[in-house]
Amino acid sequence: MLQSATCIPGFHMMSETFSAFLEPQRKVIAEALRNNMHLGMQLLSMKDGTAEIGLLLKPEHLNELQVVDSGVMMIVLDSCMGLAARSMVDAVTSGATVEMKTSVFQHVCREGQILTAKARVIYRDEMLYYCEAEMWHGENIIAKTIGTFKVFLREELLNRLKAKEYAYLK
Repeated sequence: MLQSATCIPGFHMMSETFSAFLEPQRKVIAEALRNNMHLGMQLLSMKDGTAEIGLLLKPEHLNELQVVDSGVMMIVLDSCMGLAARSMVDAVTSGATVEMKTSVFQHVCREGQILTAKARVIYRDEMLYYCEAEMWHGENIIAKTIGTFKVFLREELLNRLKAKEYAYLK
């Protein structure tokens, strides 16, 4: 169930859903999603290649027809798939969307209703994670997406960025 209390401003996390290895990820996940925090997404679960996010619809989530905007759905689905991919790495990580395709079936959700995104990793190789996610409104599926993600070990990524930042000095 969606909570009104905020563990991390704008992005709510239910502490009982975090395994021991995810605890260090808490701050990193919040940082990674900071651009989407204003949406009020709530992480419901994240483990073993799966993730689930809930969103209580507010007026800012709606389009001119007063139904949920497909862009809002895509941001939530993208975030959910990225978290599913990151849940498979037993380290502090960052992620990047490589590719994403979304099909929206219905635009029926209105203010005050709850959307739930459910994602899972369907295949992974040495470099990429292939995911799928569905957006649900109660018992009805309203969108489906597939995506490809790159997951970086946070320390390795920071070292690579530092090397590039100063490369021009060499």
